[in-house]
Amino acid sequence: MINKNCIYCGKEFQSKNNRGSPRFCSSKCRFSNWIENNPDDWAKMQSRWRKKLKMKAYINYGGNPPKCACCGENIIEFLCLDHIDNNGSEHRKEISGRDIYEWIATNDYPSGFQILCRNCNWGKYVNKGTCPHKSRLLKMSNKR
Repeated sequence: MINKNCIYCGKEFQSKNNRGSPRFCSSKCRFSNWIENNPDDWAKMQSRWRKKLKMKAYINYGGNPPKCACCGENIIEFLCLDHIDNNGSEHRKEISGRDIYEWIATNDYPSGFQILCRNCNWGKYVNKGTCPHKSRLLKMSNKR
């Protein structure tokens, strides 16, 4: 065994041999070093990973292909995740800054979410819990 110092954190570690021996004490230090030296590649990797998580959530809650639960809009760029019980603010505080899509995947896609287009989501917020599409339909059905 040969004692070496990690080139990332400086921690001393033991290497089995000198030939092709590691320069890092752990894979965590090796990865942290790579991130530091490749910030653009890391940002692209994170972006792809987040897009995949987001799409899995959209498909899980909005079907395949995903669409708005209210109006049926299916252009991905217009869609967003909605807390059905209007408790999004409380939930975001509860998970304290974690990415919502990561939290959903980790918790095996729990109930209480739906996919809405941004218009329906905003309309639901402004109209105190009911999208104007739905409230208009309710009014029409009550007149009959």
